Amino acid sequence: MAIENDEVKNRTLGTNRIFNAPLEIVWKIWSDINFLNNWWGPRGFTQTTSKHEFKENGVWSFVMHGPNGENYQNDHVYSEIIPMKKIVIRHNSHPQFTVTALFKAIDSKRTQVEFIQVIDDQKVHESVKDFAIVANMEHQMKFEAELAKLTGEIIPNEFIISREFNADLNTMWKMFTEPEHMASWYGPKEIKIGHCDMSFKRGGYYHFSMIAEDSNESWGKVYYFDIVKNIRLIYVTTFSNARGEITRHPMAPLMPAELLTTINFLKVDDNNSKIEIRWYPINALPEEIKMFNDFHGSFQMGWNGSLDRLESVLK
Repeated sequence: MAIENDEVKNRTLGTNRIFNAPLEIVWKIWSDINFLNNWWGPRGFTQTTSKHEFKENGVWSFVMHGPNGENYQNDHVYSEIIPMKKIVIRHNSHPQFTVTALFKAIDSKRTQVEFIQVIDDQKVHESVKDFAIVANMEHQMKFEAELAKLTGEIIPNEFIISREFNADLNTMWKMFTEPEHMASWYGPKEIKIGHCDMSFKRGGYYHFSMIAEDSNESWGKVYYFDIVKNIRLIYVTTFSNARGEITRHPMAPLMPAELLTTINFLKVDDNNSKIEIRWYPINALPEEIKMFNDFHGSFQMGWNGSLDRLESVLK
């Protein structure tokens, strides 16, 4: 769905994902309240629905229960419904926004869902976007898990690794965001960064080559999705080629082509920080998700090697 108006585009958030389920099942989980209640909302949130009318101008009213014990009233109206193609939901509680979901069958087993959220007011958008970006990402993960209950497909097992460092948040931010610093530690042991091209902004990229001891060169590229200084980076990690095109892992072609990567920067005290790294496969086939889940041990070794290098550089 193209957003042609720049003013509207500046108030728009969204995702575009492919899921391993037929269109009919994807639609069912978006339209049946017995499923909606299980996945709608960020991680850690649940909800109690008082009214749900899945029809145009129908009301969907519920209380969302936050992990902090707070309750949040949500009042929605279904503005438009085109079966198996489109759902438009108007959120009339604060903050006010409109959600559009577009559905497209890729084949008999896979469905694409484009999720577009347009927030009414620019100032409100600026105040809630950092939370909303993460919330939308997490609610896609919950949706995928709910789908798997019906299809029996394997659920991605998010990879998580963390470590504390003797460095403040400003220093750690530089190590993860400035090319000259990243080149000193990023990648497995005995690997050095060759080519480097960075456009560090939302919608930007980092394209780089990694050179092994035998001079063999491989390429990677990340696409920045969210940047909140000293707090969070979210980007998609891919293997690439010299032209910047997405490719497959050179030695593991069944590895997912796209990994949603979240780097959380956590303050321990004025002189110490904690880094948390999360990987989650997106748009992956069932066999690719299985390989990702089976490779957690290798991911652990690879990231530990990189973080060891980072620790040495900081010292």
